[in-house]
Amino acid sequence: MHKVIGRLDGCHYALKRTDKKLQSERERTEALREVQVMASLTGCPEIVRYHSAWWENDHLYIQMELGSSVASKMVDAASGQRMDDATLVRLVRDVSAALTYAHARGIAHMDIKPDNIFTFKDGFKLGDWGRVAQIGGGDAARDWAVDEGDARYLPSELLNDDFTALDRADVFSLGATLYELALGTALPSHGAEYQDLRQGQIPRAHLSDAVYALVVDAMAPKPGLRPSAAQIFARCPASC
Repeated sequence: MHKVIGRLDGCHYALKRTDKKLQSERERTEALREVQVMASLTGCPEIVRYHSAWWENDHLYIQMELGSSVASKMVDAASGQRMDDATLVRLVRDVSAALTYAHARGIAHMDIKPDNIFTFKDGFKLGDWGRVAQIGGGDAARDWAVDEGDARYLPSELLNDDFTALDRADVFSLGATLYELALGTALPSHGAEYQDLRQGQIPRAHLSDAVYALVVDAMAPKPGLRPSAAQIFARCPASC
């Protein structure tokens, strides 16, 4: 992702370019999916706004509104400085609003993590829709070839190729993201602690009652036990 200035309007934007040249029709179609999805979600203020896209030298460029990644603001838990509860709940409220909007339109994000949540003056927005998948069961999901995101935030069912509840997979990833931000340190990518988190064994640490309850419910081992994004949104007070 690059920060650029528009030649005509002088405004700052985020510019994303595909890593490799896309020369086959299949590669181009898959890359354009992100553009098409972002264009269809412009009605939601909690989703990073899409402005334009173009091909240049077999690379796809996507121009979007500019924000700061939440990952860039993470601090070491040892410093004693962490994101406060009100900010954490506001983040969950904004991201769950974005997911509610997308899920209602049959779209799962599939890569929720601090790197893909951005801060703005008026709150948080969900961006980077490059791994989107269709909600609606195994066959429907495979129409878009499910591309799993960062393993640190994935529920066990996706690791076992079960794509029947992709909306609840997004909720798990949001819960894992909340947990990481509340701890102020990176989640494990493998090992015993990694497996424990996916079995619902989540250490309380210093988390408040409200934040811990959100984490535990969102990261429930079975998809059917997790709340929907809309239910998560309803639990977060608007005053945050």
